[in-house]
Amino acid sequence: CTIASTVDVSFSVNVTTQWLEGVSVVGSIAALGTWATASGYNLSATTYTSTNPIWSGGPVSLAAGTSFQYKFIKYNSTSNAVTWESGSNRDYTVPRSCATTALVSGVWQA
Repeated sequence: CTIASTVDVSFSVNVTTQWLEGVSVVGSIAALGTWATASGYNLSATTYTSTNPIWSGGPVSLAAGTSFQYKFIKYNSTSNAVTWESGSNRDYTVPRSCATTALVSGVWQA
């Protein structure tokens, strides 16, 4: 196989939200807003249900081997108030492999 030079990375997080709340992924690279909450990558609640509260989005095309830190945030779409998930920053390295897609998934750190 040919090693992929870029990988389409998608994101998914299990997090319960309230009316008017959205979820974004914010991180240390430009594609994720360089830690600026207003510039994070917004996720979608298209498949969200009360029993399976999944927010997802992507893909974001990133160079293979790119390492970055990230966190999920909740934001209020009316007031723009932001809530960061707790805990340490998450780490991810885009795989260097034949795969051209990758999924980064997690559960909200309360």
